[in-house]
Amino acid sequence: MNKELPVFPIKVGKNGRYFVDADNLPFFWLGTTQWQIFREYTLDEAKIIIENIKKKGFSVVQTMLLGVGEPVHSNVYGETPWVNNNPLKPNEAYFENVDSVVELAQKMDLLFRCLCIIKGSGTTCFVTGLDRGLNGLRNDTRKLQTLFGVCIRGQLQSLSLF
Repeated sequence: MNKELPVFPIKVGKNGRYFVDADNLPFFWLGTTQWQIFREYTLDEAKIIIENIKKKGFSVVQTMLLGVGEPVHSNVYGETPWVNNNPLKPNEAYFENVDSVVELAQKMDLLFRCLCIIKGSGTTCFVTGLDRGLNGLRNDTRKLQTLFGVCIRGQLQSLSLF
């Protein structure tokens, strides 16, 4: 790995005034938003968007895992995040596309900050994450299902995964 690149995860420095990487080296957070990148763009279009973001010098892409608005809509490939609109049953095809987009960003050393908002039992659940990819969210399906299950039952309002 290039020594000039940050070592993830990113965190707040000890003095609370700036971000640092895992080696406690300063990380400059210059972020942009692409709330719909997982939903409204093909992989080729996402690649062009990510290349443009990198060219402009951004270090962070903030996005919505499920896109903006309710109800949850399908992506350009017709895949919805959940099987039968059930957050306890993630749709592999939807998340494979998410992984592909995040991998494009990883290759360009961009940090993705993902926000997932779902509603359940009259509450809104925010699940946020900081990671170069969605590995913490994607590779542990049981954790994902448990978090959404707790939210749906109204027992969780906010949780940071990373």
